[in-house]
Amino acid sequence: MPVILATLALALALYPRMPDPVPVHFDAAGSVDNWMDKGWQVVAMPLAVQAFMALCLTTSHWQILRSRRPASPEHPVASAIAYGAFARAQSAALLVTGLVITMSIAIMPLAFAGVVSSDQSLVALIVIIIGAILPNLAVSLVYGQAGSRLLRRMTASSALDYDDDERWHLGVFYVNREDPSVVVPRRFGVGWAMNWGNPRSWGLVALLVAAVAAFVAVVEVLLR
Repeated sequence: MPVILATLALALALYPRMPDPVPVHFDAAGSVDNWMDKGWQVVAMPLAVQAFMALCLTTSHWQILRSRRPASPEHPVASAIAYGAFARAQSAALLVTGLVITMSIAIMPLAFAGVVSSDQSLVALIVIIIGAILPNLAVSLVYGQAGSRLLRRMTASSALDYDDDERWHLGVFYVNREDPSVVVPRRFGVGWAMNWGNPRSWGLVALLVAAVAAFVAVVEVLLR
């Protein structure tokens, strides 16, 4: 919220400097290929993007909190500690990533007012992408999926209970109607997967699709 409010203040401060119409998109050569009439939409556009990103990241945090915890039958306590450390680190990395992405949206009013050029915006975008990737990469290298690397350092074993193969289709789609969990740790890679055997997972996906559709509709209205 402080980042969004700061972006609002920045957009209002730069509004008098913005031309009419306002350039809102540039092609690969740096030439303006889309414009927007100067108005309240210029201020609302970056706020709408930030609010949508905040919603997506909040949902991701909710998934971390609600995920089923994997365990090692041989080391139940150590695996619980390892997973807790991994989940906490992943949550912190997600927070850092969210802040970096949300703050980057402030480039929009700066570009609208001509404070930064299209080339400068591109360089800033590359830096932002790197800044968003590095925290998550660090969590993967230090903790491993669901804390498996940390568990190996604690017990010399990284085996975690990810259920039988029959619960995983193609190794990536988890379907278990008897499991009340909505999300579970992935078997491969780093992160979480949906339990497609739980009707609440489909409801969550439906809400996400509705949120994306609403966001696209809002952007279309703002661009008119």
